[in-house]
Order: sequence, then structure tokens, then C-alpha cells
Amino acid sequence: MSQNLHPIIKQTYNDIKSVKIQGATNVAIATFETILKWIKQTDIINFQRFLTELKHNLITLAFARPNEPLAVNGVRYVLYNLSIHQTELESEKIFKIRKLVEESAQEFLDIISRSKSEIKKWGTPFIAPYKIIFTHCHSSTVESIIIKSDQINKKTIIATETRPLYQGRITARNLIKNGVDTIMIVDSAAARFIADDSILPVDVVLIGADEILPTGDAINKVGSFGIALSANVYNKPTYIVTPSLKLNMYTDPTQTRIEIRSPEEIWKTAPKGLKIINPAFELIPKKFITGFITEFGILEPHELKATVKKHYPWVTYQLEQ
Repeated sequence: MSQNLHPIIKQTYNDIKSVKIQGATNVAIATFETILKWIKQTDIINFQRFLTELKHNLITLAFARPNEPLAVNGVRYVLYNLSIHQTELESEKIFKIRKLVEESAQEFLDIISRSKSEIKKWGTPFIAPYKIIFTHCHSSTVESIIIKSDQINKKTIIATETRPLYQGRITARNLIKNGVDTIMIVDSAAARFIADDSILPVDVVLIGADEILPTGDAINKVGSFGIALSANVYNKPTYIVTPSLKLNMYTDPTQTRIEIRSPEEIWKTAPKGLKIINPAFELIPKKFITGFITEFGILEPHELKATVKKHYPWVTYQLEQ
């Protein structure tokens, strides 16, 4: 990261990097809110310098952490809109860019909001027949369709703790608060729990996604691979519930970058000399994924890329890091 960042940009960058700001939508919102604050405070009056600094700040925030494609696609949307209006913008004042950035940022956040509403419309009736649902980590989108569908057909949810940050507890609290029958297990019990119908027969696995690859594979919280593998072996369907805008068109599946977080998340007082590796995410191969519950309906992994390009053509806009 450049040490010459404006203090506003630097603060948000650090907050995203340290996971103080977490969740794909929250990271995207923070990116745009910070850029709009910077726009109001900057004293840059030269057009080209302003444009260069704007792009640099947007890309810096979007790539503060790997596996955050929603923010990346939001930046693509803003910069794509700037690119198609650049000729006319060059003859105008900087406030024109400011206005276009503000409008584009709000439009993208509106797209996210609409996509989540559409996912709820598709997902609620789709999961209604399932009575025992297994989930992992915390996805507000998964949570929303479970709560809504539970009102149609009562369910039992199996939730993991999701170590080391225990995001599964967020899921459990919210489901209990909304009257959903919820059971918690430790992460290491997940694979066998799915396999062993004598304990509680799992009907379906529903998890979110931090990133979708153009191949139809998905990246989600560490632990997801084993859960999806077990479900696949024991013929339990696994659905990824996510806005399709988490598809990063330029992620190379052979060079997938997974975020490695601080060892202190695992053991703050670890003995000296102990090495700890703390991957935050892992890849779920498309062969383990039954389908994606998206704003465009229930899609198979091979359908995602073409669907996203059709509805969001600007996702192909390339960014220079």
C-alpha cells in the first residue's frame, strides 16, 4: 500500500485489511462512502491528476483484501461509467466527475440491494420443502431466505461455530431471534454430521460465497470444502446463495489467491516457535455444487458466467492494479 494515501482512504484501507470492516456488501459500501468523503475533501483541481488519484484510491480500497469481488465489481462499474463519458468529462469541471462517481456508486449499491431482494424471492419458495438445513459461517442472504422460508414451512438449522472468529454465532443468534429452530455444532463435526443420518438427517446444505470463479467454482469460509465434499459423497445437495456480482471474471482458477490471516486469531498466547497457518477461505469445486441461488434464479455452475455477462456487461472492464 502506498504510504502517501489520503488519511480518509488509509483509515478505511486499514479497517478492511484488519477485518474491522467485514462482509462483502459492507466492504463495497465502505469503499464508496470513503471515496465520496475523499471527493468532498480533496483540494485537487487538475482534471487528470484528480482522475488518476480517484482511480488509484478506488482500486486500492477494492483490493485491500483478496476474495472481495463485490467491491471490485463496484469499482469496475464506476470506472466503466467514467470511461464511456471521459471525452465529455474532459471539457467539464471536476464536479462533473464527482457527480458521476456519486451517481454510479449509488446505482451499484441499489443493484446489490435489488439482487438480494430477488434472491429472497427465488430462494424462499425453493428451499421451502427442505426441513433440515446445514449452513456454515454467516451469510445475511442465506439467513434471510431461511427466516422467510421458515414462516412457510418450519425448519431445523444446523449451524457451525465457524472458528476462529465464530461468525456462525452471528447466524445462530439471528435465527433464534427470528424463531428458527437452530442447533450448533463444532466445525470439526461437520463432515460426519452431514453423512450420519442417524443423528439428524440433513436435507440440504446452504452456504454463501465470498467469491465466484468464472469456471463455476466458489470460494467461501474455510471449512466449506469439507462440508460440500461430504454432502456430495452422501448425495445431499449443496446450494450457494449469493448475488451473481460476486463473480470475478478475471480470477484465474489455477492461481487463486486465498487470504491468510493473523496467527493470533487462532492462538494469541501460542508458545514461541510454533508456526500457525490461518487461511480464511477455501475453494469449493463446481463438481460439489448443485446450483447457485441468485437474483436470476437457480443456476447451475456452468450457467453463471454467461448469465452475468448478459445482465452486467461492464464486469468485463479490466482494472489495472
